Amino acid sequence: MFRVLSTLCASMVLLLAVGQAQTIDEITATIPHQFTVGTQAFPAGVYHFKADIAGGNIQVRSADGKTSALGMIYTRIAQPESPANFENKVVFDVRNNQYALSEVWVAGEDGFVLPGHAQASHTHSTVKAKSRKAS
Repeated sequence: MFRVLSTLCASMVLLLAVGQAQTIDEITATIPHQFTVGTQAFPAGVYHFKADIAGGNIQVRSADGKTSALGMIYTRIAQPESPANFENKVVFDVRNNQYALSEVWVAGEDGFVLPGHAQASHTHSTVKAKSRKAS
């Protein structure tokens, strides 16, 4: 009986640790221009960005909760070597005056890259974001 309880407790601790490792705080940014996430268009406004590592996506949700989309995480980029200067931010690929969400950076975490306009010639637009505890 003791062995069963010990195994059960150890399993619960492991599951909690894994669950916490997958939780990343949201960041919030005021986006001054229209943009797309995949094929979904969003107007300028305040948005929350949250990574779901296990699901392989970034959730984008308007501050009023009326509009949301999931963007596929293409890959991750290691955080800069100097995390003291690191800021939360979202990056857009800009091509023909169209903005596509391409990167989400959460302080203390690796960056998340979405497909964006990666295959075409483009520039970047960066918007600073603020941390927000995930709900």
